[in-house]
Amino acid sequence: MIMAGRESSYFLMSNGNVMSCGRNDEGQLGDGTREDSAEPVRVKLPNDVEVRMIGSGPSSQSVFLVGEDDAVYAAGANDRHQLGLKIDDPCVPVPQLIEGMDAVPFLDKVDKVCSSGTHTLAITCQIITETPTSVPTFEPSESP
Repeated sequence: MIMAGRESSYFLMSNGNVMSCGRNDEGQLGDGTREDSAEPVRVKLPNDVEVRMIGSGPSSQSVFLVGEDDAVYAAGANDRHQLGLKIDDPCVPVPQLIEGMDAVPFLDKVDKVCSSGTHTLAITCQIITETPTSVPTFEPSESP
């Protein structure tokens, strides 16, 4: 899997490691520094967590990493709390665990992660209905 953020690139390797390169002014490469890198550097995840999915976006200075156990980690720009972390640091150069993801009642498995310049973590999940072939409908003001 390959993802690109705002002037940063991320590569998910077959062994679950993530490499990154490019711009790193907000710590978005996740290597523990804020120094740009012309060559791929290894993203430093706690306890050498194996990653199964990465997410970033075209205007993002952040990266999200989903571990094999569905734990979600984030690094990069956090000046508007867009990483969803319980910390006030404006930049996070080492990926941190996003706590509370297991408290979302309808979330069974993380299907996709994405980010933008000022948005927090975006998650897609399957909506289960009584009749699996039907498409659920709801008012925009209601939560699915």
